[in-house]
Amino acid sequence: MKNLFRNLLLLTVVGSLVGLYSCDGDPETLAGVPTLTLQSTDFDASNTFTGQPGSSASFSIVVDAPGVFNTFSADILLDGVSIGDTIHSRESGTTPTSYTFGPVSIDLEQAFVGKTLTIEATATDDLNQTSEVLTLTILTTSPDAKVQTAVLLYAPTLDKTSQSFYSIATNTTYSLGDVNGTTTPVSADIDLGYYYGGNNLATLASPSVYPATVYDISAWGTKNETLMVAVTLTAEQYLAITTVADVDAVVSSVNFGVDGVAIEKSLAAGNTFAFKTSAGLTGLVNVKAITGTFNQGDNIELEFILNQAAL
Repeated sequence: MKNLFRNLLLLTVVGSLVGLYSCDGDPETLAGVPTLTLQSTDFDASNTFTGQPGSSASFSIVVDAPGVFNTFSADILLDGVSIGDTIHSRESGTTPTSYTFGPVSIDLEQAFVGKTLTIEATATDDLNQTSEVLTLTILTTSPDAKVQTAVLLYAPTLDKTSQSFYSIATNTTYSLGDVNGTTTPVSADIDLGYYYGGNNLATLASPSVYPATVYDISAWGTKNETLMVAVTLTAEQYLAITTVADVDAVVSSVNFGVDGVAIEKSLAAGNTFAFKTSAGLTGLVNVKAITGTFNQGDNIELEFILNQAAL
């Protein structure tokens, strides 16, 4: 068996040598195989581009084909799975020895976050010689999440001047007097209100269910409903939530339609809730501290991590 393999190998070598000689006995000179060169200021030395959603990677690929360019092809893969390809052939009746693919610009999408987009390009010449594969790698990272810290909401007061209401989208606190004392439709911006009850203790409530026995907001033109779902996170896990993808992973794990409530009672420092506003804004709210009860100046300190990129 070993002799058989050895003889087959010898025949292959002899056949190859014969093929390299022409009829007059001189060796043929074969054109070099095609080569691909990346032209881009976006990719690094390892042909890798790293960016966030909304950014783009631009490039061209130059083919050098001494044996006459025939075909250029590129496969596009997402985490190793093909999502498309492109094939370009030379124009009929031409014999170019070079070809340029591009310039091409690829826009990074939110769906690419945490995944690897790969482009594998090759070229073939008229001698049926194929270049080595040129691989481009595009990595999409999640942007930092927008964080709103030290949000203080105060216990309601008889004079209605306490900043007890909050707009998550605008990061603004309001008193009842601020809302009732203007013709501007401020109530449409308000997502949550705070109060400290005898039974409910420290409480966050959507305007849609804010108790009239605390503050009568029946005159508001809009009473938004913000749904909340308690999530269990250790202090370390909460601190590790820094990107939009991190926030989205937690928010996506809850079901607002089934478990969402418009009021959360008996709050304590360390509680964390996923939220969804009437406008569709989502994120996390964490209780940092509760000071006092229902007296003037008593308050709750909150931190919001939004499911949107920091500015």
